[in-house]
Amino acid sequence: MASEILHLHLSKLTESDPAVPGREVIPCWGWREGLADDVVFALNRWNWRIDAARTHTAGYAIFEAEKRIVLVAQVEGVTDGPEEGTHSIVGRVLTSGPVYDQWFGKPSPIARPSTQGVNWVSLQEA
Repeated sequence: MASEILHLHLSKLTESDPAVPGREVIPCWGWREGLADDVVFALNRWNWRIDAARTHTAGYAIFEAEKRIVLVAQVEGVTDGPEEGTHSIVGRVLTSGPVYDQWFGKPSPIARPSTQGVNWVSLQEA
């Protein structure tokens, strides 16, 4: 079992600038109240500066917005992202189960997200 989980910080829903290379494949990203979980995952699984092997080993990712966990996903793989040096998560949204129950709707375990929005949470500390 993994000893850490990937924590991704989401901004408010933002439209992409299609003039930026790579952004034409991602029309928008972020989170807002009322978006379906599968939409949130589809918009936000792209373009992260994450360690692919570490992410795959962790097996799960939690997505945080407005200081609470708004989405829990099982990581089934990691692919190259649309921008150089980035990766995309391949997986599925969880709606039940022990990992979902532990995280969904709970306060963020990260007081100050990194500037890139990527953090790792030790499961021993959670």
